[in-house]
Amino acid sequence: MWEHARHKRSNALVTMLWILLSLACLYCVFREVASSIVAPPGFDLPRPIYKPYLVTMVVLAALFAWPPLHRWHFERFLSDRSTELADNHPARVHCSTLFDAIFDPEVLAGGSRRPPHGENCHSAAGVQHFELVPKASGAGERA
Repeated sequence: MWEHARHKRSNALVTMLWILLSLACLYCVFREVASSIVAPPGFDLPRPIYKPYLVTMVVLAALFAWPPLHRWHFERFLSDRSTELADNHPARVHCSTLFDAIFDPEVLAGGSRRPPHGENCHSAAGVQHFELVPKASGAGERA
């Protein structure tokens, strides 16, 4: 039970780190736009927007937001497929991160299953690679 709590906590910390970095970049974008609307104290005119800085911060915010959003979307996709395969019994899939793999007590296992929680744990990279590999044609399809 404690391994499961530690596992969830490490995922949450990594996800929160990505989100905080993205929000910090978005705050810089907000600050740049706000300073172009309202003049700073002691100045008559607001300063113009420095476009390279603004574009850089927007790109960094998007890049920092991509890993958690992509992982959440992929877990949801796999959970939907698992629910279909389990005859519409609720199934939840959790993709392990690098930190999960480092601190996993069963390092050599390809994935693990937690029946009481209805959760399957696999490496996201391995599952994504599996989906991208084309299926081999059957004997009846060969020319």
